[in-house]
Amino acid sequence: MNISKAAVLSTALAALFGGHLAAQSQRMRLPRGVSTNALPKAGTDALVMTDMNALTLPQLVQSLLGPGVIASNIVLNGAPIAAGTFQGGLPIVGIDSGILLSSGNIASVLGPNTSDSTSTVTGTPGDPQLDLLTTSPTFDACTLEFDFNCPSASQISFQYVFTSEEYNEFVGTSFNDVFAFFLNGVNIARLPGGTAVAINNVNCGNPYNPGFGGNCGLYVNNSCADLPGGTFPCAGAFDTEMDGLTVVLTATGTLLPGANHIKLAIADAGDQVYDSNVFLRGQSFACGGSGAYFAPPTPCGQTFQALVGLPVQFAVAASAATGLPGNAVTLAAGAMPVGATHVPALPQTQAGQNVTVSTAFSWTPTAAQVGPHTLVYSATDQLAQIATCTIHVNVVPVGSGNASSTAVGIGCVASGQYPELRCDPPILGTTVDLEITHGLPNWLAIQVFSFSAPVPVLWWPGCYSYMDVNTSVTLGSATTNALGVLHTPISIPNHPSFIGLPLTVQGFFLGTSDVNGIRATNGLYLVLGN
Repeated sequence: MNISKAAVLSTALAALFGGHLAAQSQRMRLPRGVSTNALPKAGTDALVMTDMNALTLPQLVQSLLGPGVIASNIVLNGAPIAAGTFQGGLPIVGIDSGILLSSGNIASVLGPNTSDSTSTVTGTPGDPQLDLLTTSPTFDACTLEFDFNCPSASQISFQYVFTSEEYNEFVGTSFNDVFAFFLNGVNIARLPGGTAVAINNVNCGNPYNPGFGGNCGLYVNNSCADLPGGTFPCAGAFDTEMDGLTVVLTATGTLLPGANHIKLAIADAGDQVYDSNVFLRGQSFACGGSGAYFAPPTPCGQTFQALVGLPVQFAVAASAATGLPGNAVTLAAGAMPVGATHVPALPQTQAGQNVTVSTAFSWTPTAAQVGPHTLVYSATDQLAQIATCTIHVNVVPVGSGNASSTAVGIGCVASGQYPELRCDPPILGTTVDLEITHGLPNWLAIQVFSFSAPVPVLWWPGCYSYMDVNTSVTLGSATTNALGVLHTPISIPNHPSFIGLPLTVQGFFLGTSDVNGIRATNGLYLVLGN
């Protein structure tokens, strides 16, 4: 009788927890002396990684900080391959660029998805603070910490995405890889209501079952085993090796007066295999608490010099990451100059996780509109939290002798990448800074110019050159820094004969993963003046 009851109980438990029991019994182990099973990926990838073998600590942290935030006492504890910067993540994780911390190798997040057990043992110890957040000991920890100050704000906020190979087969087990953002010792990587963000708290069950599990609406499945076909390798829902990820979430914390301390930490739990990672949006570490924000290529804070009769064009994009059901963002514009247009028209609202609202601004100023103009945009999330973006346009008359610098078009736009070219108005006898931003890190950029107004030439859909090929000259080539930024000084001759001289400049990245291997900036129309 007792044996029969035991058999029935055993059968019932196996049916109820079979997914968990089977998952643990099939746990992959690396052979002795082998530190990784990650496979090299052929070809190129939209996601570009740069680890700490090619970065300095200030470069890493500066990639995260927003305007006005200054970091000090920076400390990184972890393997050089476990931390770095990334570019091109918008179509994959919902974040364009920023920094990445891993319990393995950041390069292992590159797609396609070829395995459900990608692992790199870095050999670093676990973290005592992370040990307190899980029932299993931690291994392969990577932590980044620094001091900072926000004198005019009482909160700090930033956006992030958590990804892991532990999904979906180890949901609900002891292999609950852990990460945390300790603000003055308190973890702010939490869901609304206070639940910590972790594999066992954000998932759609084990086995995978959409609509079930913990906070399933905040989870994105990428496991080949749970996609059509059911086998590895596969293209995956997103071009990453990781089997699952969260939507873009926002961490918000209350600050202390004076200096504050943040520690960003991630580690394996239970053993050293099956990597996990956390992506943090670049420049999102900002003083304030809004879940709404403006995304690249929005030129917030920039000043455009415009000539009468020449179009001024730029793109504005806004998003929100509250981590709540019904996440939504509304993009709106304040008073605009007569003749200015937005396509699509504003206001515009998008609902859902990882959504972005964008519009294209275009305006051809008239002689009656000479002078400064201020354009104000707002991004509002579903909690009525508002982020604002101010853009200045200074209109000058043709032939006035005033120097001007006007951005033209968008060049060749790659998925998730919007390289921008800009500089101050070129005044005779001065040196101006020609700057490329939102480019590829540590990449050769070639800058070309012609002595003419822009001549738009369509190379292929979504890609324009603005050069007059009959007069174009190579200005020079140089390598961008780790943030994809390049500064090129240009000396303007001090001679009256140069007043009114037109130049059109454009930057190009060659050998990229884009169409025909080319990524290009917008055009930049310069008129020399005094």
